[in-house]
Amino acid sequence: MSVTGSIEVCLSLWTADVLRTHAGLGAGGASAAVAAIVCGMFAGRLAGGRLALRWPPVPLLLAALGVSLAGFALFWSAPVGWLAVTGLVVLGLGNALHYPLAISIALAAAGPAADKAAGWASYSMGVGFGIAPVALGWVADGVGPHLAFLLLPGFIAAAMLLTVRLGRVLRVPSPADDRTPLPAATS
Repeated sequence: MSVTGSIEVCLSLWTADVLRTHAGLGAGGASAAVAAIVCGMFAGRLAGGRLALRWPPVPLLLAALGVSLAGFALFWSAPVGWLAVTGLVVLGLGNALHYPLAISIALAAAGPAADKAAGWASYSMGVGFGIAPVALGWVADGVGPHLAFLLLPGFIAAAMLLTVRLGRVLRVPSPADDRTPLPAATS
């Protein structure tokens, strides 16, 4: 959760700068375009809620991270504003499921200690929110914000590796496992 939180906070704080310096948007347009991430997240949460009823959380989180990576690649490589903003929408689609799935995995894995797991999850998000933007800013001072944003695929890769590792260690029930069969109808 610390790593996925790092992705979100860096996007919130640094995207407008990259849109200005790399995609050619003006300051106002770049600031407004950050809302594309939120639009993608809105659509992603609507669709993701349905998907979460059918798919186990670990593979679904891996898919969401893959969508985030694809959206980031489009955003980061786009030389024009409209294409970069399209990438941000796709990035938001993937980011929409990071927190809900990560917290559900943490709570499911914690069993009877779910309250303790929720507290640790909050701390880990705080660590990500506190350290990642400072690290990105420090790197940006040396290489510029566009190149510094290459930290984000690293965060996504780390989240994927941790998710795969958790998926191997934990047996988190899928939504289909929770369904009990209906009794057979009698005539």
